[in-house]
Parts: sequence; structure tokens; C-alpha cells
Amino acid sequence: MSDKGRRDFISQKLTLAQATIHIPERAPCIAGRGIGLRARTCQQPGKKRGKQSDRLPAREPVAHFRANHAERGKSPFMIEISLADSITRVVPEEWDELATGHVTASHGWLRLMEETALEQQPCRLVLAREDSRLQAAIFFWEHRTTESRHAMDYMLFGSLARLAAILGLTIHPSFVAREVSGHRQAVLFRGGLSGEDRRRLMSRMLDVFEEYALLKDRTICFTGIPQDDAEMAAVFASRGYLRSPELPVCCLDIRWQSFAEYLRWLRKRHPRTEKNIRRELSRARRSGITIQRMDDPVSDSGRLHALADAHYRRLNGRPFPFQPLFFEKLKERMGNRAVVSTAVKDGHSIGVQVRISADGHATVPIIGIDTEHARKDALYFNLGYNSTIEAAIEEGLRQMRLGRLVYDTKIRRGCRLSLSNLYIRPGNAFRRALMRPLMMARTWRMHRMLRSIIEQASSGTECPDDDGSRRP
Repeated sequence: MSDKGRRDFISQKLTLAQATIHIPERAPCIAGRGIGLRARTCQQPGKKRGKQSDRLPAREPVAHFRANHAERGKSPFMIEISLADSITRVVPEEWDELATGHVTASHGWLRLMEETALEQQPCRLVLAREDSRLQAAIFFWEHRTTESRHAMDYMLFGSLARLAAILGLTIHPSFVAREVSGHRQAVLFRGGLSGEDRRRLMSRMLDVFEEYALLKDRTICFTGIPQDDAEMAAVFASRGYLRSPELPVCCLDIRWQSFAEYLRWLRKRHPRTEKNIRRELSRARRSGITIQRMDDPVSDSGRLHALADAHYRRLNGRPFPFQPLFFEKLKERMGNRAVVSTAVKDGHSIGVQVRISADGHATVPIIGIDTEHARKDALYFNLGYNSTIEAAIEEGLRQMRLGRLVYDTKIRRGCRLSLSNLYIRPGNAFRRALMRPLMMARTWRMHRMLRSIIEQASSGTECPDDDGSRRP
């Protein structure tokens, strides 16, 4: 059946715009033998069918499905797959059980993204339950505006983005499974699941969401999938997704008892970097700069937002992606998991950093530096690295994720590289055929870049002194 024919068939059965689904009780299999989809309110054994027996009530978030599957020699099990249009549709405690150790996928952080994003992007959640217990989930952001198109296309194709757009190969409109600032995968599983269980749940979630994306004519994109995750790679390969590597994320595994011990360790590996750090700390002291924690960011939210916005515009050519409301809602949604640090000179805030942590893991999604002090006071290095690493050691954290880019600086300060892939499934077969050679060209270019970065990380060669001239 052609893509258009499939969309026509699905549209007769799904009316997701009205938050209603209509699927025959004996639904056709869509992904393998023994797998069917059936509406949550399908006819129960021994009950007569009524007019609304196979239709979800309009108050349901989006849609609900059940997939039956019986393995040879094993008892049948029931998987319930549901789609939701907001993180508020999920109980926070239930969601956070899946997001353990994954703070930028926590319920509070995703809700903060929904509430304060400068450019509103609808959220789409795919939830998998067995015996009414949430076992797996995927969260997508729907990209459909001009600003999003530029951001995601340039992430994929770099200098080839304009050519891709001319050829109609933009990935937008699309559903993108990605973290905002965390650089990790947006696929969550309950701890303790076997590789077979993860493959099974992922396949069932994709069975449902791919049909929904086909109906909407949307590309599906996954980012941050670890390169060593064989189960996920097998699922994507079996479904025809296009794969390409991403830039690595820098992770600092914390194994020191104090900042002094960290500097002694660094002296043996990168002695020039250790000397630079001591000079950076001295420059801050001489300039009268102190780095403080702000317990109530609401009181100075305007200044904090202005610092972040100026930083983003200067380095990225785009505004800070959150409204001023972000700093007012941050503590309300994240509580003690969010730490706001400010660099203060003569009573004025000249820098801000947001760090979020949970379960021994932390990430730094936001930093903003006053242009005047960015270089001369080594402010970026003291706020972005030195004070952050010292605080992480004192708090007993196990790992800090410091994002992408500026690899020489981060590697010399002890970071290792975390490698990941992105996977894309264009909205129709024709676009998929056209995009394949473009993705091959991107993969070739990325392998060349990765080879240089990985060689630098493995060699441990000293690089020129930090001077603050390059910042993410």
C-alpha cells in the first residue's frame, strides 16, 4: 500500500485531532505476527457492543492502544501504549521512576520546558504500560516553525542545510525525540529490564507512533542514542531508520575527595592546565569577583535572563530559548535539584549559571556571562568549570555532563567523550530515498571530525593556554 493509501486508511480509523480513536476490535497487524492494536475501550468478553464501545471518550489525552503478543512457549502478555500531549498528563512520581539518573528528562524539567519555552513546541509522549505499570516512555517535541527548522537542519547538515532545504530535504515538520540541554536520549526504560524487554517495548511504541507520524506527514528523529546500545540500534535498523553520528558529549567522572586532590591529579596529566586554573582563580580574587549561590532567583530574574540572552545572542546568533518566566519557575519545578550560581562584582551580577542534578548526576544547561568581564577576569572558566567542579566534588556527585564543543578545554580538565548517534525516519518513502545520500555525506563528514576529536582525547597532548577566546 502506498504512503497516501496508508494515510487514508489510518485517517478513517484515527481522529487524533479530536482526541478520539476508532479502531475495529479485530485491528489489522501492523508490525509482525501476533501483534494487533485495539482501542482501550474495546468490547469486553461477554458484553454486548454499544455505539461507543470501541471509541475513546473525548476527555482522554490523545489516544490509547493495546498490543497483544504471545511468545512461543510463554504466556501471553498485554502492553498498553498511549499517546499524550503534555507531561502534565503523567503522574510525576510515575514518570520520575523511569528518569532516575536522567535529570534533564525529569517531570519537573520537562514541565518547565513546556511552560517557559520562547518558541512553543508541542510535546508528544509515548507511554508503554504492562499490568498498569509504566515500563517505558519516549518524549518528542514537534518542530514546525521557521526558527526550529533552521536549528535542526543546521544541526544535521551544517553548511549543507541550505542545499537540503532547496531540494526539499528539510526534516521539518518533524517529531524530534531529544533532551533540551541534556544531550541524552529521550527514550526511558524502567531499571532492570533485559535487552529483549527493551527491544520489545521499543518496537511496540514505534508501531503506534510511526502510524501517527505517517498520518501527520512528519519526519521522526531520535538524538542522543548511545553508540554502544546494541538493542536500540537493532530496533532502528530493522525499521529502516537512517543513522549518523553526533558530536560527542563531554562527561567528567568525579573520583576525587576534594578540589585540591583534583588539581594534584590534573598536575600529573596536564600540568599547564593545572597552572592555568590557579591563575584563573587568582585573577578572580584580584578582581573582587565572588561566586555565590542564589536561593531565590525570582528576586533578580530580569537580570539573570538578560545575562543569558546576551550570551546566547553573542555566541549563537539566537536569543535565549526561554522566557523571563524561566528563572521565576525554575525553583518551583526543580526544587533543590536546581542550583543557580551568580558571579558578583561590586554588588552586581555579571554572570549566571544553572546546574541541575539528581541521583549523583548533574548537567549545566545554561550559562550567561557579561561581555565586559568574559575574558579579562577569566569569568567563563571560573563560573563554568572551576567553581562547578569544586561544588560537584563537595556534594559527592558521580558525574558532570558539560555539553559539546570546546573539546580541548574540557578534555584537558579531565573529561571523557560520550559517543551517540541520531536516527531519522523521513515522512514518506520518496523523501527517505532522497535523504539517504545526504545522510551518507553527513556521516562521512562527521567521521572525519570525530577522528580528530577522539585522537585528541586519547593522546592527552597539551594545548595552548586558556585565554577565554572560545566559549560554547
